[in-house]
Amino acid sequence: MTKECEARCEIAILYMATSTTKHPLNSSGTFFARRSMWALDLPECRDTLDDVLESMKKVKRNIEKQETEVELLRIQGQFIGNPPIYKPGRRLIIEGELFRVNKDSSNHDKKDKQYKFHLFNDSLCYSRIISTGSYKFTRALNLSSAMIQNLPDR
Repeated sequence: MTKECEARCEIAILYMATSTTKHPLNSSGTFFARRSMWALDLPECRDTLDDVLESMKKVKRNIEKQETEVELLRIQGQFIGNPPIYKPGRRLIIEGELFRVNKDSSNHDKKDKQYKFHLFNDSLCYSRIISTGSYKFTRALNLSSAMIQNLPDR
């Protein structure tokens, strides 16, 4: 690569890194910022810029993977007894609170119980709420062995 091409690529990379209009990569990993033609007039510059863009995509994927792992470890830290929430490849889909309604409406001594649910890409975990942000693990259901069954309306 010539020194002129190297200098142009460095300027183009600096321009992309300091651009305030849009993030250099959108969700599909394609380049968003404006590419100046003066930086792409030599084949070596185009190849180098393509290499830089590919490296940026890899960095973005690694950052997303790390953010997912941190989220799983945060969730795992909320459980008493440290159940195995973290697992490579696992992603949180949604979490929320639901009530288990008492079937026996004549017995007013039993209250409805509130549970915290975590739906992951491979399992559904639920637990009792001990206090705000603290849970006692109840059960995990493996989604690979789960079946969907239509039930008649009541």
